[in-house]
Amino acid sequence: MDRSVQPAGIAKIVKAAFALRNRNGGFLVVGFDDKTLLPDAANAPTDI
Repeated sequence: MDRSVQPAGIAKIVKAAFALRNRNGGFLVVGFDDKTLLPDAANAPTDI
């Protein structure tokens, strides 16, 4: 497990996945700014 990953970030993804499952599907959009709804390339990991 990568120790540099924040537990709060992992919890947010898990919570979203369970919410999608409970609603019988949907979309989980990753990599977009919440306010501008544009791609957030400035915070993209360099090792992916």
